[in-house]
Amino acid sequence: MSPRNLEERVQLSDGGEIVVRAITPTDKGRLLDFFDSLSGQTIRSRFLRLKPSLSEEELAALTEVDFVGHVGIVATSGTGEGESIVGVGRYVVLDDSGGKRAEIALAITDKHQGRGIGVLLIEQLSTIAAAQGIAEFEMYVPSENRGRLQILEDLGRTVSRATDFGIAHIIFRTT
Repeated sequence: MSPRNLEERVQLSDGGEIVVRAITPTDKGRLLDFFDSLSGQTIRSRFLRLKPSLSEEELAALTEVDFVGHVGIVATSGTGEGESIVGVGRYVVLDDSGGKRAEIALAITDKHQGRGIGVLLIEQLSTIAAAQGIAEFEMYVPSENRGRLQILEDLGRTVSRATDFGIAHIIFRTT
């Protein structure tokens, strides 16, 4: 199945249900609402700096992806007009990697953190990446984001980890 057609209903360990699906250009409004719901700490964890808003150009870049060099997926709750994004995961293949490594990024709304959504997004992106021949992901995480660092540690696929100026740079295998 093409990642462009991904849509999977998933039951979380707490009994809640979400849908993990490919991001689409029609998600611009939902993505903006998602971004606006994030705390400053969560925004900093995702963008490595405070960021007051997303521009129209950024919304386009984040929702109009090719599913080859740039893959984006969302975790949603609700349906139809009531559907909202509760998590976003994406990777971008690194130009200097020969197609073997990509940078991955995640964000989960504050009220949905700790429910396993981040792990689900990493696993789904890992499956897609491995099918496209991508062997490794790299991720930048603020050192104070102990939850994200623990998730990556628990995956047991870390190749290397270095911390510089309060930012951990972690490389881990997709499988």
